[in-house]
Amino acid sequence: MKLYKFRSFDTYSLTALQNNYIWFSKTKDFNDPFEGAFLLDEKIPPKLVEQALKQTTFKSKEDIGAERYLEMLKSMGLDENSVTNEQLFHALVKQSLDSVINVYSNMMMGCFSKCTAERDPIYENLMWSHYADGLRGYCLVFDLEQLGEDFNSIENHSVASIDVRYQDSPSSLSLEEFISTGVMPGVENFEYVDKAARVFSTKSPSWDYENEVRFMSHLKTNKHVYSADALLEIVIGSKMPQEQLSLLSAIANNVKPGISIKTASLEPGTYRLRIC
Repeated sequence: MKLYKFRSFDTYSLTALQNNYIWFSKTKDFNDPFEGAFLLDEKIPPKLVEQALKQTTFKSKEDIGAERYLEMLKSMGLDENSVTNEQLFHALVKQSLDSVINVYSNMMMGCFSKCTAERDPIYENLMWSHYADGLRGYCLVFDLEQLGEDFNSIENHSVASIDVRYQDSPSSLSLEEFISTGVMPGVENFEYVDKAARVFSTKSPSWDYENEVRFMSHLKTNKHVYSADALLEIVIGSKMPQEQLSLLSAIANNVKPGISIKTASLEPGTYRLRIC
């Protein structure tokens, strides 16, 4: 399966190509201002709270120390003199869910477009307009499986890929559902991570032409290296100036000698793109 990375012709993209890496970023740095948006249902049925309280032992002020206890309440916006066990439980559950969300909000992500039987983004005019400088840039074509193997080749490192969903409203999360997966205050819950991950892989249908797939990494570095085997070919926009085309071709052949280089251009008298 093919993945695409559309690029403008600039120093940053050429440096990345020359050194075989993809730049990963946090979602807050993406161009969609609604990245990471989600709806949260904070209601927890009283019976569920009662049941959970029977199974949960809250650490007392004496257990964790008065100063730390007060700091914990303050961080949750709770008053020591009026807080109830129910309120504290609710706040701790929300804090636990927030910690899961925070893990994903701080992950580094690399974004690509995926070729499928239903849609091939290499022929999408908007991809070339928005991400490749109106056919003055280029597109790197990768092998999905090999790219995944390369990203995961670092010892003790795991990079997961996830397809972006396009829907009319943000993803929904629920404290009740979060509790039902077995979470207890102060205990990490790994059964809800897929649901939380969807918060960072959901976009408006306005973006569906991208057919996006994301690689999510715990590494703090922006640079994620791939092998020459992962790079299948390069497609260059027909409006790229000849000097830039020559430089790009030289770099590409240095990275992978004999690599296939094609051109994307408009078919005469149409808005359709052809690749040859």
